[in-house]
Amino acid sequence: MLAASECSKSCGGGLQAAKAVCTREGGGHVPEKRCNHLEKPTARSMRCNVRPCPAEWEYGPWGPCSATCGPGTQARTVACRQHISATMTNMKVNDAACLGQRGARTQPCNQGSCSAARVGELPQDGPQGGAQGHWLTTAWTEGCACGSGVQTRRVACSAASCDGGQRPAESRPCARVCREAHWFSGPWSPCSTRCGPGRQTRPVLCLRAKAAVDDHHCADHERPLAERACEERPCGGQWFSSEWGTCEEECGPQSRQVRCLDEKNRPAEDCVKDEKPVARRPCSSCSKSLEQNVVGSELPRAQLLARQDHEVENCRDSLRDCGLVLRARLCTNRYYRTRCCVTCSKVTP
Repeated sequence: MLAASECSKSCGGGLQAAKAVCTREGGGHVPEKRCNHLEKPTARSMRCNVRPCPAEWEYGPWGPCSATCGPGTQARTVACRQHISATMTNMKVNDAACLGQRGARTQPCNQGSCSAARVGELPQDGPQGGAQGHWLTTAWTEGCACGSGVQTRRVACSAASCDGGQRPAESRPCARVCREAHWFSGPWSPCSTRCGPGRQTRPVLCLRAKAAVDDHHCADHERPLAERACEERPCGGQWFSSEWGTCEEECGPQSRQVRCLDEKNRPAEDCVKDEKPVARRPCSSCSKSLEQNVVGSELPRAQLLARQDHEVENCRDSLRDCGLVLRARLCTNRYYRTRCCVTCSKVTP
């Protein structure tokens, strides 16, 4: 028999090896030589624990301090990532997928006090004494070789004092498109509707070295479409009906409009005829009177008229309550006689 090892991962799609072991019929392992007369099954590996792993916050290393001396700040990247399957590992997902509280993206830092010795290193041809000096800066550091980060520079005063309100910034955020990254698009989803206009979606990721990275690493103008319109096939016509109109007489008939329309509300011809709603019916107030009208008259005349109508070609019952019409002695009414001609023809004198 084949015995499976433990799964290599607890979630996100792992592997477990299935190797052959020799067992007795009642259970329990025995030495392999006891199974030498049997064909040994081939060992194989199987996928296991294929459910996605919970999304977790992933933190990058802290960047350099924004100040070369004195108080400053430093930043790091924070992203919500998830191992979805064996082929979709460490995917960047929406922040809402991470249940825990997100850690800070920035924190204060201090490189020590800025000593007066650094000011003394400035050129000696600047303003001296109590004259107001001007601010001097170094070039920005290369803090964005690829992706997002922080650039820093040093700032110094050319004299004993400078205008603090005009002090240049010592740090700034920066971002650079990493051209080695490229867009990846997955397969389109099925159309959202079985017929008529719908929408399709697909995953679009920015990949670098087969791993998902932030979208700003890829050129935005090259981003593939993530959603598009679709239509599997035109929808067939459907029956539409209006509200019932008022009764023409005490006992009907009552009518309404019935139309066959397509998905764009245009007249169509492909509606299922057997499903067409009834366009005419007796008034609702007629049901009670039909039940009460158990004594009537003119049975011989009703029979004669009904049998004459029955001889008309295509005579058929088109109302559901023809039996009630017959019991209520309404076959003398031409409306009910023509719509229940088969039933009314069965009137016996």
